[in-house]
Amino acid sequence: MAVVIDNVAEAKYGTWCWDTVMSKRNGDGEITWGPDPELTEIGINQAVEAKHGWQAELPFNITLPERLYSSPLTRAMDTLRITFEEIVIADTEGNRSVMVLESCREENGVHTCDKRRNHSWIHARFPDFDFEEGFEEEDALWDPEIRETKAEVADRARKVLDYIFERDTSSTCK
Repeated sequence: MAVVIDNVAEAKYGTWCWDTVMSKRNGDGEITWGPDPELTEIGINQAVEAKHGWQAELPFNITLPERLYSSPLTRAMDTLRITFEEIVIADTEGNRSVMVLESCREENGVHTCDKRRNHSWIHARFPDFDFEEGFEEEDALWDPEIRETKAEVADRARKVLDYIFERDTSSTCK
């Protein structure tokens, strides 16, 4: 996973202080981690390294994804774009191949770093990405008072996979 600002803040304050106090704030005056933090320079470099890994395999006819899915969080979309922009994101006709799914996230709630930006901002930053039907302007999943349980995260992840497999089964899987 690429390094993001909230990882830096957790390292600065320690896990206990991060989870109980700092993660509920947007920053500390020195670092801003909420909502929806950016990748750090280290995270950007990690995404570039991932891109180079994919590019190194291209001469060997590696099977490329037909469609990419992303979390609506900036750090995930930036990682995806950096990694795949020259490889997969648009075909020769310019067809979009990235779908942003609202529920495609890690744990959600309470931590401000888990709250996404509004749809208009995301669309302006990532104009070539598609959004699932019903993607709302504001983040309807994030709750400032309730952190998801592991079971809720697993259920949401299952629903994301169901969505993908029901809608985008490639011809090689039939």
